[in-house]
Amino acid sequence: MRERRKNRDASPSPQVVAGRAEDFPVGSMTCFPREGFYLSRLPEGFLALHETCTHLGCRISWQEEGTSEDALAEMGCFHCPCHLYRFDRYGRPHGRQGLAPLKLLPVVIAEGKVVVETGAPRQRRAYRRSQAAPAPQPGLSSGGPASARK
Repeated sequence: MRERRKNRDASPSPQVVAGRAEDFPVGSMTCFPREGFYLSRLPEGFLALHETCTHLGCRISWQEEGTSEDALAEMGCFHCPCHLYRFDRYGRPHGRQGLAPLKLLPVVIAEGKVVVETGAPRQRRAYRRSQAAPAPQPGLSSGGPASARK
């Protein structure tokens, strides 16, 4: 997992330019600790997952060595230290019935850059492909915004 650090003296911006879309390989997870989210690169595009467990709001962490809970890679999962819940790269919970997926922050792709709106995270009931901001195709210009949706 990569970690992106910003100037800790600056106040958080409502938008974070995560980087160029092409710099995030499929299956990668990038932590933005100051901004409170993880950027998950999926085959469908990008999800910005809020850093808190949906059970009681404990801070989750990405475990590179953890056995994967999805088919995208063999290793890597989110872990909640409070009650040992696990979530996959899509933010889906594993091991407990009725636990909601991780909340999403809206993502837009603007001029080939991944931009995350860090305002209020959005709750969802399940993962749907439409929640991922589509990655631009190599050689094509990225047009309008695609945002994380319920």
